Amino acid sequence: MAIGKNIKKLRLLRNYTQKYIAQALGTSHANYGKMENGVIKISQQRVEKIATILQVTLVEITGMEHDVLVENEDIKPTKLNREGATKESC
Repeated sequence: MAIGKNIKKLRLLRNYTQKYIAQALGTSHANYGKMENGVIKISQQRVEKIATILQVTLVEITGMEHDVLVENEDIKPTKLNREGATKESC
């Protein structure tokens, strides 16, 4: 399942609006809606902030361990190395 769909599901379980999450992220309602719908990629930093807002773990949002970043179903998972650069994993 895409991260955006997981975020939407968790947001609805908490009865939060898109507007509320968008304001907490410092972005527009329209931009946040695009994140949930998979129109735009969500950075790992932003996923972490959303997790904090929703009071959930990264595993609950991504379905993967916290050191794996998945931005889109069409993109392979990547891991950060010690220097902060990404490397393809699989």
